[in-house]
Amino acid sequence: MTNKDTIKVSSRDELASIIDKVLARDSDIILLEVSDDAYIAQNIINFRLLKREAETAGKRIVIVSENPRIQALAIRAGLRIQDGMQNLRQTAGTNSMRRGDLISQNSREVADILPPEKARSLDEQDEQRESKDSGASGGLKSFFKKEPEEELSKPEFVPLGKYEPMKDIAEHGPNVPKTSGFSTLGAFPFRVFGTVGAGAVMLAGFARNSLVKHPIKTLAVIIAIALASGTLFLATDVLPKATVVLYPKTLQDSMSFSLIADSNVSSEDYAKGIIPAQIMEEKQENNFTYEATGTAQLEERATGEIRVYNEYSSSPQTLVEATRFLSANGKLFRTAQTVVIPGAQIEGGQVVASSIIVPVVADEPGAEYNISPTTFSIPGFSGTDKYTKFYGKSERQFEGGFVGQTTIATREDLDKAEEQIETEFVSQAENALRERIPENLMVLEDSLESGIEVLEFSAKAGEPAETINARAVVYARVILIRESEISEATAYHFKNSTQYSQQFELSDERRIEYNVKEVDFTAGYAEFALNIEQLFVRKVDTGSVVSDIKGKNEIEVRRILSGLEELEKAQLKFWPFWVSKVPSNEEDITVEIQISTKLD
Repeated sequence: MTNKDTIKVSSRDELASIIDKVLARDSDIILLEVSDDAYIAQNIINFRLLKREAETAGKRIVIVSENPRIQALAIRAGLRIQDGMQNLRQTAGTNSMRRGDLISQNSREVADILPPEKARSLDEQDEQRESKDSGASGGLKSFFKKEPEEELSKPEFVPLGKYEPMKDIAEHGPNVPKTSGFSTLGAFPFRVFGTVGAGAVMLAGFARNSLVKHPIKTLAVIIAIALASGTLFLATDVLPKATVVLYPKTLQDSMSFSLIADSNVSSEDYAKGIIPAQIMEEKQENNFTYEATGTAQLEERATGEIRVYNEYSSSPQTLVEATRFLSANGKLFRTAQTVVIPGAQIEGGQVVASSIIVPVVADEPGAEYNISPTTFSIPGFSGTDKYTKFYGKSERQFEGGFVGQTTIATREDLDKAEEQIETEFVSQAENALRERIPENLMVLEDSLESGIEVLEFSAKAGEPAETINARAVVYARVILIRESEISEATAYHFKNSTQYSQQFELSDERRIEYNVKEVDFTAGYAEFALNIEQLFVRKVDTGSVVSDIKGKNEIEVRRILSGLEELEKAQLKFWPFWVSKVPSNEEDITVEIQISTKLD
């Protein structure tokens, strides 16, 4: 017993989903209750594709509809129909089949994208194709000449229980040679409509003879027909697209509010005007050399160090400031400060001398006091036992003794060096800091702070020096914020503090001026004000627009869009070029929002 099943088809059902439902059913016969506005009923290609997929799976499709147009499409596609859920109507018998029913309709435009003035009935198009084909050359032409023109006979009604599945034409021609991909006539992009009759058998015979006599030409014809059918399917079911470009009305105005960028918080609080921040710092150290430019007449005393020994007793000996030391060559030096010579050590009854380093200054200026290492005596102990028991030795040459004109460091030299360090070295630190800033963060420009942390010179102003050596440590630090935080804070302020938020929304077109009020790197925050020149855009319900224009022609779409007060203008684009109607499928409609206005 043959099983039957019913599937309801509405305007929202796509061809692919219907095929899936058919293949998922276990029944041999599938009744499709097709609504008048069903998508698959827009053209014959959908019915033919549905029939092909069903027969491949061993199923038979019956179209259930009271709509004459849908019934006609189903019959021409080779499908059985049932009128008003009561009777099955078979397609015309074999002897009453039209030659035009054998002609592929791959050049027909989809009805719902034709302008009204160009609309014509499908039957008129078939008649024109018949007339055109009758004058064409080739195998089909000669074949049709052998068949007399016949009218469609009155459809035959049979009970559903007597329904016999339609067999492929190939079953009537067992001698048809099988070639890869084209084993039966079922491989053609069109099928014979109704039950198999004489015309179908003749067509099968023609195909069989052509394959035997001219296999290459026949395969070329088959491929060409398949490509033409595929092209027609793409042109009518896949390719049609519509793009609507909407230009909302705009309004320019300003907004102002304050924020605190705080490095001590990890999340924003727009209600309190607080956003997270980061502090980044760059430090660099370097040495520099500058030329001294000053000159002066100088009298400088030589300086040096003497190691003073005590071999006199275990008691310490105090030497007051300016105590004299006389070198072996007769040069007199004085102690620069009061010192205490430690007492000698007594080891095994023997006195072991103790010593201490004592800084001394020449008694007079001059280069002759720049003496080499030598021995010293203390004239103050002359004539006592201490004179030979207290003595000194220098270990390095004395330096600094000078009388005459020399180069010196001036105040101007030091100031110029400091200015150059601040201009070049500090800028170098600032640039290095900017290079380290992550891409997702931005600098709060007025929060940048930089300068010299340490600056040391080898000579003071007025001191002799051919060159001036400088050691500098510089720094640069800044407060960083996320640009997205500024955008979100702006949106929050717009939503809660402006009069436009009901009908308008923010665009990305804005100009921001930052005014830093306070920066405290120790506390880790900065307070700043934002003055924003903003372009506001009217809100547009794109979903409603798509719903209103789907299935409409260009004139209707223009009327609908011109009635929207929120729009300044709009553009409608069809693709491909022959399309003149918006697709009924919302997925094939693209809405773009464009803003043509710029800030003043």
